[in-house]
Amino acid sequence: MIDDERNNIWWLIAGSGVFILEICVLVPGLLACLLLVAALTLPLLLPAIPFLLLAGVYRLVRKALPGHAGSR
Repeated sequence: MIDDERNNIWWLIAGSGVFILEICVLVPGLLACLLLVAALTLPLLLPAIPFLLLAGVYRLVRKALPGHAGSR
């Protein structure tokens, strides 16, 4: 794998950040609106973190058990 292929995701993240910043400059009030949305939705997303961790542990245990229907 070439380094350029591996780093494409970082270019995509940086480019999308620049794009969002440029849109926020062009549309008055959009940055404030996005910050408010992020601040108000973050507490709603925080309870999902333990469930995601438990789901990850469950998947690892299922893969680790030999002869289980989920392991291949």
